[in-house]
Amino acid sequence: MAIATFISLSLTAQATRPLLSMRLTAEHGLVTGDSFTLQVTVGGLPLTVTLTKAWMTVKTLQADADPGIFQKAITTTAVTDVGQITDDGTDSTTAVLQFDCTVVDTALLTALSQYFWDCQVRCSDGTVHTVIGESTLIAGYGITAAVS
Repeated sequence: MAIATFISLSLTAQATRPLLSMRLTAEHGLVTGDSFTLQVTVGGLPLTVTLTKAWMTVKTLQADADPGIFQKAITTTAVTDVGQITDDGTDSTTAVLQFDCTVVDTALLTALSQYFWDCQVRCSDGTVHTVIGESTLIAGYGITAAVS
């Protein structure tokens, strides 16, 4: 049985400005060496537009080349340890993204160090929107090392 922490964010994908300064920390369940799931709700989609791809990118410096520390690229097809667009917005103006960060991903983070992250989406009309931008991530310490 997988245990995951879900952060639900309501965003407007078609806004002229993305949600800024979203801060992910240990208070949200983000701990080095642990699994972490981020769920993002994107609202404001036109009825004729769906989401086809989304990215969550974590970097040491904003100017670092992709993929940075790690990057999760998801589509409507579920991929283990990556995630999925669980609702592309076909039946409404809202879509739901799920990014699955693994133990290997979070082990790349130094506890209490600040990293930069964002989330972008590609729509069925070919447009790309940053729905979470200029945000920070600070993982907490994992105390227990034994997992077997």
